[in-house]
Amino acid sequence: MLQLRLLVWQLLCSHQEMHNQYINDRPQKGLRAEKQWGSGSIAIVELPIEPAPIGSLMEKRMNNENLYEAPASNLANNNENADISNVLIIAKRQKALLFTFLAYFLIAGFSGAASPELKPLMQLAGLPLMLAVVIFTARLTLRLYGKVVAIIMIILSIIPLVNLIIVLVANSKANKTIKSRGFRVGLGGASIKEIESSI
Repeated sequence: MLQLRLLVWQLLCSHQEMHNQYINDRPQKGLRAEKQWGSGSIAIVELPIEPAPIGSLMEKRMNNENLYEAPASNLANNNENADISNVLIIAKRQKALLFTFLAYFLIAGFSGAASPELKPLMQLAGLPLMLAVVIFTARLTLRLYGKVVAIIMIILSIIPLVNLIIVLVANSKANKTIKSRGFRVGLGGASIKEIESSI
């Protein structure tokens, strides 16, 4: 009986050595779990864990692209939309200035030809329009030239007849800016709907 136990023990030990040699020789592909039964019997179970396959497209993206970088096409579209939005603001302010100045110019003309009784009323009606011309000139020139030049042009726009020159200069600059983006400009400015449809 003792000899039989020794023989079984030797067989188990030899099996254990062969199994360890097999584990050491083969590449590690997973986890190994060991469980012990009795005093010397150990069962070793290997749990294979294969890495998930990665497609060639994903590998290329991870190797050659920065995952945190926005696509170049999106950046280009955003910049273009920002430029068109700026043109849209300029076109709206230009149109407001042109129509307001036209109304002021008509009131000033009728005031000069009006009778002495109506002339004070016409001049009084022209004051809000003159103030509106100064405000719209300020809004447009700030967008076109910046603060320093805009302040100078705003001061000059208060002076009669000089304000006509200021409006013409600002209108010319606005026309060039709008045309540079490929939009048409008429006597009353650019088409707001055309610019809005391109955003």
